[in-house]
Amino acid sequence: MPPPLPPETRTVGQLVAESLRLYGRRFWPSLALGLSVAAINQVSAGRSTLVQVLVLAGGAPLMAAAYAGACAIVGDVRPPAATVAKAVSVGALVFTCPVSSNAGYADHSMGVGVATSASPGGLSTGTKYCFYLLTRDNVGWLSAASNVTGPTAAK
Repeated sequence: MPPPLPPETRTVGQLVAESLRLYGRRFWPSLALGLSVAAINQVSAGRSTLVQVLVLAGGAPLMAAAYAGACAIVGDVRPPAATVAKAVSVGALVFTCPVSSNAGYADHSMGVGVATSASPGGLSTGTKYCFYLLTRDNVGWLSAASNVTGPTAAK
């Protein structure tokens, strides 16, 4: 297989091939990553929306653990148990943190240039929200999300 291209010119085919090679080397641990999604889907299938939401919220630690496991496989590391516990806890909090319909990617256009504060509109007083920051470079690439703050009640 040829060496990987830079991310901005990488084809979908190359990305798939690299993923297959990476997860193929660690097949059984990689296969276990999908068990949380499979379990959540099986438990919530055919249930009411409320039950599906509750199962998904209850399964948040499993989803966060799968993500942490994928990071360990990709990074070829074996992090200490305390680090994994912290990652799973924060991941579950982020996954289950309530957001409004205008949060997340819809707010990416709040400002251009340098900003030290922002005031998102349309939030309901007393409702708790989580926030994170994304930046866009001159080429248009979106950064990874910052640490999540919250939940904080709107005033």
